[in-house]
Amino acid sequence: MINDDSDVKRLIPTFKHDDQDPFLTMVHVALQIRGDMLSHPKPIGLDVSTDRAIDYIPDRLYMFLSMLPGGQSLLENDELGCEKHENRRRFRIINIAQDLMHTANGDKFLTPKHIGMASKLHQATRSKVLVNTFHQAGHVISYRESIKLELHSLKNTLESMDSYGAVVPQNLVKGRFVHFSADNVDINEYILDGKGTFHAK
Repeated sequence: MINDDSDVKRLIPTFKHDDQDPFLTMVHVALQIRGDMLSHPKPIGLDVSTDRAIDYIPDRLYMFLSMLPGGQSLLENDELGCEKHENRRRFRIINIAQDLMHTANGDKFLTPKHIGMASKLHQATRSKVLVNTFHQAGHVISYRESIKLELHSLKNTLESMDSYGAVVPQNLVKGRFVHFSADNVDINEYILDGKGTFHAK
C-alpha cells in the first residue's frame, strides 16, 4: 500500500549514467559515427577511383575501422608490416566503410564500390542473376540501376563526341599529368607460320 509521495518515488525506476560503463561508451561512439555517416556529402558523378571512395568516407568511420584490425599500434605510429600488407588492409577497410555508408543511408548512397563492382561484374559475365545476387548481399547496386548508369555513361560519351570530336574522359583536366599505353591490334587468323595471329598496326 502506497501512503505518500516518498513511496511513489521509491517505486519509479531510476537510471544512473556510469562514465566507466564500456557498453554506454560503445553506444555513444556508434551514434557519433552514425551521425557522421548520415551527414557526410553524398557521391556526385560516376568516378569509381580509390581516391574518390576515400572522399566519401567520414574520418571517424575510417579511423574506427582502421583501429579494429590495427589496434593501438596505429596511435603509437608503430610499423604494422610491409607496404603490400598495409595497402591490402587499407583497401579492405575502404570497401567495408563503403558497405556501411550504403547500408546506413538506406541503400541510397551509391558508393564508387557499389557502382564499379556492379559494372565490372556485368561486363565480365553479362549475368543479370549474378549482379542481383551480389546486390542482395549488399555489395553492388542492382542490375537495373547498373543498366541505367551504363546508358547514362554512354550518353555522356556521345555528347563528348559531339562537343570535341573525340571521347574525352571527365577527369581529364588541364594541369593534371596523364599516362597511357597503346598496343597493336591482334587479329586471329590462320597463317603459314602457325602462330595463329596477325599483328596489325
